[in-house]
This record gives sequence, C-alpha cells and structure tokens, in this order.
Amino acid sequence: IDPKEKDLDYNENINFIDLENQSNIITDARLIREKYNKAFKDFCDYYEVQCSKNKIDYVPILTSDSLDKSLMEYLIKRNQIGK
Repeated sequence: IDPKEKDLDYNENINFIDLENQSNIITDARLIREKYNKAFKDFCDYYEVQCSKNKIDYVPILTSDSLDKSLMEYLIKRNQIGK
C-alpha cells in the first residue's frame, strides 16, 4: 500500500484515472479525505476479517517499508506463533 494512497495525503486537486477505461475525475483531496479514509479502512478491515476467517495471515505492507525487513518480521512472527 502506498502511504499517500492509504492516507490520501495530498493538499491539492488530484486527477483520479480509471485504469480500465481511462475515464478521470478531478477533485480536491481535502474535500474527500475523511470519507476516503473511512472507505479505505473499511476495505482493509473487510479483507482482514475474511483472511482471519480462512486462517490466512493478513499483513499489510507499505511501499515505503523495505520488503526484506517486512518479510523478516513476518517470518519471525510466524516462527514464534508456531512454538
């Protein structure tokens, strides 16, 4: 997850482009941030619950985090759970 995508951390107009049909919407991030953040949290919470129901690890990783560090932390956590 990109940190800016997660928090909608913009203070200007943003041009959202649909990757499927290339349509776009321009909006001021400050006007939609609160609802966007709630929708994003609800989206992530849904997948976390679904993963938990199916005994699947849910590990969100930010693109700003190093992949090797994130993977190592996950493997250490899994190893401790298995003991």
